[in-house]
Amino acid sequence: MNYKKIAISVVKGLYTVCPSISDYLKTDPDMIKKKILIEEPELSNTIQQVKSELIQMLMLFGKGGITEWEMAKRLKNMTNLSSGQANMLINTVLRCFSRAMFAESAKDMPADSRYYYDGPDDDLLRPECAEVMHNPKNVAEGFTLAEIADLPVDFVFGGGFNCRHSWASVASEEARE
Repeated sequence: MNYKKIAISVVKGLYTVCPSISDYLKTDPDMIKKKILIEEPELSNTIQQVKSELIQMLMLFGKGGITEWEMAKRLKNMTNLSSGQANMLINTVLRCFSRAMFAESAKDMPADSRYYYDGPDDDLLRPECAEVMHNPKNVAEGFTLAEIADLPVDFVFGGGFNCRHSWASVASEEARE
């Protein structure tokens, strides 16, 4: 698997899909709001450095060269994040990275392959995650990639920042018997 390609797409996507990540960087929020949607070379130095570091750490993580704890520590040391904020950001990045690797392997599956949305169903459940989790189709048969594209959650980014859910393959009829 191309860890670098996946890491880059995850980190770039996080800043588009989950702009609240920028709030974790202790820089001027107005600057972040203005710069988050413009081209990469114009991003603030802090955001650019964090993005570069996250990509490098994800590539190391994908090869078993760094732990989640080490990633959070490195991120904390290069920003003004608290330990809790760094851990939450790394946890979000790793969940997205895991879903992105799963999505990459799903590309090689037949178009009629089905997936179900899995994870905690508790008081912290976001409305968009609840909509998919409680959809009878999710439990009964799952969704194809084409159907997932029309759902309020994303195949890679789930329900957004700090989403605790993931996609899993639905076993074929033969495998269930």
